[in-house]
Amino acid sequence: APEAFYDPSLSTYIIIWSSPKDGGVYYSASDDLTTNTYPALLCDPGFKTIDLTLTHTPSGRAAVLKDEREPMEESSQLYRAVGPAWYNLTVESSPLYDRHQLEGPMILKSNEKPGWYIYADDYTRSEYRVYYTDDIYSGSLREAEDNDVLIPLEKPSHSYALPVTWKELERILAVYPDGQ
Repeated sequence: APEAFYDPSLSTYIIIWSSPKDGGVYYSASDDLTTNTYPALLCDPGFKTIDLTLTHTPSGRAAVLKDEREPMEESSQLYRAVGPAWYNLTVESSPLYDRHQLEGPMILKSNEKPGWYIYADDYTRSEYRVYYTDDIYSGSLREAEDNDVLIPLEKPSHSYALPVTWKELERILAVYPDGQ
């Protein structure tokens, strides 16, 4: 699944995607999102990977990605990659969380407390799982409490969410009262 963001230091958009056939995570740059540079390798963890998602932290950049090696029953774990910048990531040697086969991670900073949530598709159980860490850059994960999760988890799939405050949600619902 591709991901894009704007890098103000380069005044350009960066598009990131994975190629399980080639094994790595690649990127291209674009000034206008219609043309882009030739793909370059962003990181190569040494195994097939997909679904890298990236966030900015006070310590640098942190990413979560899926191990796409086979057999899936022994792989399909989430790994963390960290570095001082999006183009300088090092993938950790052990899984970030290894109790379920997970893919399609999404990282959200908590609006209510210090810390981060990682949402992931537990596709073998048809569930969406939510994990919490105090420090996405180097902390361990724990399963999030149900009362910490405010988005529906009934239909697992790759996703993205935009964190909003209650005031922002109230303004949205004033314009779109039925949530559509």
